[in-house]
Amino acid sequence: MNSRTASPAFVILSVPAITVFLVAAAYVFPDKLAYVVAVPLGFFLILLTWHNPRIIALAVVAMIPLGTFAEISQTMSRLTLFKVLFPLPFTVLVIGMALGRFGHPRIHFLDKWIFCWVAINIFLIASSLDKGDAMSFCRRFASLSLLYFMITRFFCEEGRYRILTQTLIISTLVSAFIGFAIYLTGSHTFFSRENLRMTGASGIGPGSYTASLFLPIWLSLSLAMTARGTTGKILYYAIALVIASVIPLTLSRSGALVFGITVFFGLVIWRKKLTVVHCGVIVAMIMISMIFVPQSFWERASRLTEMTDTNISDYSLWRRMNYLDVGWNIISDYPFLGAGPGNFPNLHADARYQKEISLVGTKRLPHNMYMQVISETGMLGGIFFAGVMISALITTLGGLGQAGHHDATARGLLLTLTGLLLMGLFSHMLLTKYFWLTLAFVRIRGEDMAIPEHHIKPL
Repeated sequence: MNSRTASPAFVILSVPAITVFLVAAAYVFPDKLAYVVAVPLGFFLILLTWHNPRIIALAVVAMIPLGTFAEISQTMSRLTLFKVLFPLPFTVLVIGMALGRFGHPRIHFLDKWIFCWVAINIFLIASSLDKGDAMSFCRRFASLSLLYFMITRFFCEEGRYRILTQTLIISTLVSAFIGFAIYLTGSHTFFSRENLRMTGASGIGPGSYTASLFLPIWLSLSLAMTARGTTGKILYYAIALVIASVIPLTLSRSGALVFGITVFFGLVIWRKKLTVVHCGVIVAMIMISMIFVPQSFWERASRLTEMTDTNISDYSLWRRMNYLDVGWNIISDYPFLGAGPGNFPNLHADARYQKEISLVGTKRLPHNMYMQVISETGMLGGIFFAGVMISALITTLGGLGQAGHHDATARGLLLTLTGLLLMGLFSHMLLTKYFWLTLAFVRIRGEDMAIPEHHIKPL
């Protein structure tokens, strides 16, 4: 039977079989209909993934800005749609590469640095103070590197990379609209009374959510700069503006500060491409955004001068200074190999390293990516972390001056990396999906720029 008739024949034979299964199972297990229905749905999902794994891979990417809607069960909060979908295309990729179904793009030096970085973290489990926390961290850390691997292999071809970009932009736009809608109803999604800030359609904190917007914003602007028609330019400029408008609503001072710096940097690197119209639009956007920034944001921003004052209602800056003190205390004891991956929260609560009595027993991350890397994995881990970041920057810089959209995309990725590196001073991003997604985008463009498209065997 040839490939054109195999799929229709399979469907014709499977439909009555599944119908019989549903009827019989519903009769035998009347109280478990949800599980009964899930079986054929899961079967067809696996079948779809095998025939076209990129569709499910795109769904996985779309779930990153829409994390709030990824939870499958309220009683099993750790079971998310992302965790259910991700293994399917990844498994198909591994099997397909083993069987020769998919091509093997060359191993990029960014791939090598990431592999070594992950391997070092796993190696340091043996010397960790709490090996359970180290194993838990490394499990998530390695799984995110597999997400990077899957995306870079499935979307290394130009047309598929463009679809990947549009998927991320649209899903982030949906996330922003959901946040706006709830915010306008008076139920502030971005800042709840319980101080659990929910941002857009994602459950991550305000600073992390702001950092996750950098990539879609700059990718949208890159597409706008290279769009051929006026409609396309207006559309992508509008999308970038809408997504960027969410930033002040998150009330994240560090996120707003970093984004402002990257905007200034963007004006510098794009200065030769800016026209009078562009400058007018930028000025108008700034004036409009200043009008609609909520008063609560200005109130929080005004407290930046109260960094060391503990007698104020908002002492987040004081806490951040405390994180640094705890980190330096850890580094002084474990300078070379660190205390162990994922071990900072426990040591933050330990009186040996925590000098603030009120915070003893409180587990917290350092809100600083660099402090987390050095305190947990020491100078050894810091070297490989620096290797990953430097290789990502070199890969991005290599795209500047390329023809057409390659140059614009490289500039957008450079601004994204700049924003993430600056945001690393205020947030911990090692286990965030958007951090690894950005590395994947950089890697794909590096493949695009290094090898002509006709030399890459499509997946």
